[in-house]
Amino acid sequence: MDALGKKEFIELGLANLPNVKGEDFSRLIVNSTEKLISLNLSFNASKEVNNALMIKVGMCIHLRTIILTGCENITDEGMNNLIYGDKIKGKST
Repeated sequence: MDALGKKEFIELGLANLPNVKGEDFSRLIVNSTEKLISLNLSFNASKEVNNALMIKVGMCIHLRTIILTGCENITDEGMNNLIYGDKIKGKST
């Protein structure tokens, strides 16, 4: 996963990956914020795919498609994090 974490991706298919750690998800997404247009995180029931990760996903300025089907740890708060990032908590960037 170390080699992948340094690349920028246009599409990431990360569905149903129970053994991937949170920092790996974060690294892949953060390194791709300038280019990512499609992200599939579906059926990752691990606690690693969560509301906090959605702040990082929200930084992807060209993201057009996101699939979160079966992501049990993403709530309404996670959707707000995706849309508003840290601004929802009164923080400015």
